[in-house]
Amino acid sequence: MFKENDITKELLSVIVPEGWTDIFELTSFKEKHNEFDIALEERADLVPDAIKNKDWVLNGYCKALELMDFPLRGKPVYIKIKRRRWKIRGEGRSYANPHDLNYPGVKATKEFADFLKGLDREALDEFLDAWPVYRRMWEKDTSLVQRFLKRFQR
Repeated sequence: MFKENDITKELLSVIVPEGWTDIFELTSFKEKHNEFDIALEERADLVPDAIKNKDWVLNGYCKALELMDFPLRGKPVYIKIKRRRWKIRGEGRSYANPHDLNYPGVKATKEFADFLKGLDREALDEFLDAWPVYRRMWEKDTSLVQRFLKRFQR
């Protein structure tokens, strides 16, 4: 029989990119009127290798990262990620794990960005017509659009 934590992790593994459930814990899942917001927090036991065998303490969080992901049940999905910081007790320098979650300058998960990249212009227009929320984001954040097009139209 499944425990509640097992079921949550199993469901989350279907929603977020592969491997993320090994790194992050679900802190909230909210369905709003027009979107889903998922909040993930890095597990506290994933101490960076550089300080693993030292006397370390938690030292807050890095700046939160918000990424778009594939739509779910007709609504866009936003994943807010909080990565932890650690430090050696008595020292000021912080350490964090490097996670390769998105392409630089692209506010989408790698899998979602790769999906959009794989669409030709007509298919992209069709996708954006079917998902007006994504089209509004696409048109609103022109700097994101320019970086995305530059990166993927090489």
